[in-house]
Amino acid sequence: MRLDPQSGTRDAFLDADREIIEKTLRFVADRAWRVSDSEFFYDLVKFLGESLGVAYAFCDVINPDDDKVVETLALYAHGEITENITYNLRVRPESLCIQTKPSHHQAN
Repeated sequence: MRLDPQSGTRDAFLDADREIIEKTLRFVADRAWRVSDSEFFYDLVKFLGESLGVAYAFCDVINPDDDKVVETLALYAHGEITENITYNLRVRPESLCIQTKPSHHQAN
């Protein structure tokens, strides 16, 4: 929960957050059935990166043979789609997403 700066009350989502969530849900509903899986993930990370104004956005899949290894399905970095990568979760903050709950990190 965050403090709404205008009202001074705590709210799970501010209006700006709701707007981003609604735009993202509309994007997913409109786009998911029109394109292939791989194209959808590329479009999604680009949409998220631009909508959230972040340097990086990615969709990952956990390696079925090693749950500490993750492979990107789509990777957006500094305004463009880049080559997919594989990385180890043992020493990365992304491992918290798997161990606890979904989250986003605005800075390194």
